[in-house]
Amino acid sequence: MDALNDDQEEMRIKKARLRKKRRQQITREFMQMMQDSTMESAAETMRWIGGIAVFIVIMCLIVPH
Repeated sequence: MDALNDDQEEMRIKKARLRKKRRQQITREFMQMMQDSTMESAAETMRWIGGIAVFIVIMCLIVPH
């Protein structure tokens, strides 16, 4: 009877570990996703800023002083 309880306890511990591992994995994936989207939006923002800067420079060159 005691061995059966030990086995059940062991199974419960294993399941809990698996759940914890899975939760950590999901959290890690979520963080990675957030990081990726942040990097993408930062790159897009830099492109916009670069485009606007080029536009301003060209306008300054075209408009006679």
